[in-house]
Amino acid sequence: MANRFKEYICNLFKRTEHDVVEKTPFYIYKKRTALDYVALFLGIAISLLVIFNLLKISGIGSVFDSGDHIATVKIYGMVSKDDDVNVYSITKSLEEAFKDPNSKAIVLKINSGGGSPYHSETIYNEIMYLKSKYPEKKLYAVVEDVAASAAYYIASSADEIILSRSSIIGSIGVLMSNYDIRGLADKVGVKDRTLHAGRNKIAYSMFHDVTPEQEAHVNAVLKDLHGHFIQAVKDGRGKRLKNDPDLFTGDYWTGTKAIELGIADRFGDMNTLKREMKTDKVRDYTVTKGSISEIFSMSASTAGKAFAKGMVDNISEESEMSFR
Repeated sequence: MANRFKEYICNLFKRTEHDVVEKTPFYIYKKRTALDYVALFLGIAISLLVIFNLLKISGIGSVFDSGDHIATVKIYGMVSKDDDVNVYSITKSLEEAFKDPNSKAIVLKINSGGGSPYHSETIYNEIMYLKSKYPEKKLYAVVEDVAASAAYYIASSADEIILSRSSIIGSIGVLMSNYDIRGLADKVGVKDRTLHAGRNKIAYSMFHDVTPEQEAHVNAVLKDLHGHFIQAVKDGRGKRLKNDPDLFTGDYWTGTKAIELGIADRFGDMNTLKREMKTDKVRDYTVTKGSISEIFSMSASTAGKAFAKGMVDNISEESEMSFR
């Protein structure tokens, strides 16, 4: 690394080591040593930067922080194993935020339209566990543009849900998308030759009819998932929820109506909480999948595999259930 930086410095000043030829060996030694030191300094600086980022990602870097602060964890984007909001990264982030003795409170900053039932339920359960383990620390959910479906599932675990009048919140329901593309397949000359064992194994294929019995089975599964969602919201919100028939229909509302229904508590944002807690110090504990990739670039082969996987995922005929 030092040699590469030395070469860069030589090119920067439009000279090479061999350009410096004087009468005394000491002069040559001095010039080359200065170049070496510059390259070494740059190498150390970049190495420290990489180490600092790795410490931040791992959570070990918290030992260097001091003073009371507000801990934040971002719920931005889809709740999914393939995105930053997944049970593994969010659980790690929350654990670090709660256990830090200098964190006065934990804030979930939410801007998400939904996602995976599994990941949202597991994150919700982890939050409930951490709240019982650290009862002295309050958990807030600050909704930005939207906290819908799976994101609201997570938000309902908070002690308080804070939002703006323009925030969109709710969508307490379950969705399973599926399409019948037989007409399109006939037009382009595509035929399905899927082999299967089990009469319901391809029941929800895009190339086959769905029988009333199969549809009833799917609806029963969706109803079961919906019941889990509803119970989690009831457990999290308690008596604050109003007895409104539209509450669990999958509908969504703006901030004003959400407060009336009891699915949110009050208007505000991060600045509101900073004023209430009398501190401007905010520390982001969010661990993301992109943190490592920002330091180490993706290889060409890995990028190719990722592109191919994305193409396969987009044309897959499997149906995915989600809170959206």
